[in-house]
Amino acid sequence: MLELTETYVMRDVEQSIRHLQQFAELGLCIAMDDFGTGYSSLSYLQNLPLTHIKVDRSFVRDTPSGKNRGLLETVLFLADKLGLRAVAEGIETAEQAEALKQIGYRWGQGYWFGHPVPGEAFAQHLD
Repeated sequence: MLELTETYVMRDVEQSIRHLQQFAELGLCIAMDDFGTGYSSLSYLQNLPLTHIKVDRSFVRDTPSGKNRGLLETVLFLADKLGLRAVAEGIETAEQAEALKQIGYRWGQGYWFGHPVPGEAFAQHLD
């Protein structure tokens, strides 16, 4: 999977579309990271060959309190309608994981699931 930040993709949208199309033709999954923190135009989401939208952790941080619930639900709805997977980033607690699950998120990442490890250490977990 290739992850690109929203800000990077939006610097030169037309060039990004061309390059991402080439990556998609190679069979790569493409995720827009930090979705919602940059300056993207919703109209471009239909033109980019994305497979995933990664919701920035700043929106996940206050999930149990419900502060960003409406926004998280809207991004999930939007992703679903566009045929994309919505991934919640920055899940650090069981409460956040459960609240996101109740909203409908099926994909997430964060320290609650595991901390970054060197490739060699990760490979040992696969054996």
